[in-house]
Amino acid sequence: MKYAITGPQGAIHRVSATAPIDAVAFTEITDEQAELVAAGRASTPTVIYFLLDGVMKTGEEAQLTRRAVVKATMDAKRAEFEAAAEAKRAEGKPPAVYALDRAERLGIDVPFGDVVVRLACGDRDRAMFSSALVLYRTYEDELPSEEAKAAFRSSPVTFADSDGHPHTLTVSQARSLIIAYGSIYASLWSAAVNASSAV
Repeated sequence: MKYAITGPQGAIHRVSATAPIDAVAFTEITDEQAELVAAGRASTPTVIYFLLDGVMKTGEEAQLTRRAVVKATMDAKRAEFEAAAEAKRAEGKPPAVYALDRAERLGIDVPFGDVVVRLACGDRDRAMFSSALVLYRTYEDELPSEEAKAAFRSSPVTFADSDGHPHTLTVSQARSLIIAYGSIYASLWSAAVNASSAV
């Protein structure tokens, strides 16, 4: 029997032969599991193992599990929202108000090239995307040359959509996506305000 010391996301940082006294989180694992962890760290490329709900998984398997959890959560929220929206529609509420409410709870579908990316649209999400635009601009303005700025604009950034699926774009593409996202939200917000004022 060994002890796996894990991080906040369940990644196994190290394995100890004795129960650790300086670790916040640790779990008993078998000798065979400990050997798998050691072999993974020694391999090329390195394989990091995770403990999720007592089950040991590779990093890729853990990521798939988390995505499935995020998707299930969002599907449940969408079903809950649709049921509530149907009830509100029966009360004669303006459709534009529901469109904004739905976007804020379930995300906005943003057309981008040949795909549609659904981005979360709660207060915190909108603030995060707005901050990203400011950060991109501030960082680029501080670069010393046009060559450095061009390299920055073409550098990759990765973010997750509202279902937890990762997307990798260049900084320029990410800017365009966020601007389109903001424009769609602004249109929804204006329509909802106008509809509410007309009631």
